[in-house]
Amino acid sequence: MSEVFDERMAIKMSLIAIEKEKMRLDDRRKEMIERLREIDEEDAKVVVEQVKEEVRPTITPKEIAESVYQIILTLNGGEAVLLDDISNVLNEQYKGVDQASLRDSLLNVLTKDKRIKKARRGFYHIKG
Repeated sequence: MSEVFDERMAIKMSLIAIEKEKMRLDDRRKEMIERLREIDEEDAKVVVEQVKEEVRPTITPKEIAESVYQIILTLNGGEAVLLDDISNVLNEQYKGVDQASLRDSLLNVLTKDKRIKKARRGFYHIKG
């Protein structure tokens, strides 16, 4: 009878140990699933940031012309303003836009806009 009792206790102890191991493995599985979710979120953030960097905003010549007009009015009340000052303000306004194309567009606007006139070398003012 003692042997049956010992075997029964051994089986019960084994079942308890198996249940504990099962609970530990289930907890570990939940931790791993949570970590995978965190990694996926981090990857998604990186992808979104890369897409934001790749997508450069575009601006129209009309927007540049209006910006230049406002810059000249603001910086010097419509009087002569240095091209570099205009360019610096535009670069701040349109961060993320290709700087070379922005400068080309700026020069194009300065030569074609009827409201803006070249005062002297490197300076522009509003026609008045």
